[in-house]
Amino acid sequence: MLEKEAIRESLAVIEANSCFRFIPRDNQKDFIYFDMREGCFSFVGKVGGRQLLSLAAGCLNDYIIWHEVMHALGLEHEHQRPDRDRYIEIQWKNVEPGKEINFDKIKLTDVDIYHTYDYHSLMHYDGTAFGRIDKRNRKPMMTMRPKRVWKIRVW
Repeated sequence: MLEKEAIRESLAVIEANSCFRFIPRDNQKDFIYFDMREGCFSFVGKVGGRQLLSLAAGCLNDYIIWHEVMHALGLEHEHQRPDRDRYIEIQWKNVEPGKEINFDKIKLTDVDIYHTYDYHSLMHYDGTAFGRIDKRNRKPMMTMRPKRVWKIRVW
């Protein structure tokens, strides 16, 4: 029951801050189905029918719920934008083997870029996401670094 309440509360925040409205499923053909599978994930955009959104036990916090619901509503990852190399540098050597797909760029033909790059976007991974563990301090290594975006010319 705590899971349902966490999801309801997170959806209420999205509703309060957007034009989206979520209604409990009655007999609708297309719907988002929240389930506790292994991992936190959702398809991007409407797939039709029963659309799985997985929230494992460790995924039941507002940030992750919002992030996965935004995927279901059609938003992609900010750090996978086709123009991301202008804003961040992927530290490929620090990415956990097998997790490189999380940093693949989306093709320009598959996404609309209608805003400036947002380092603080709900859809942007943390700088250590999927990082190898540093053996010296047992912490994840940096996988993404911001590039210098602002340059000030001094006369």
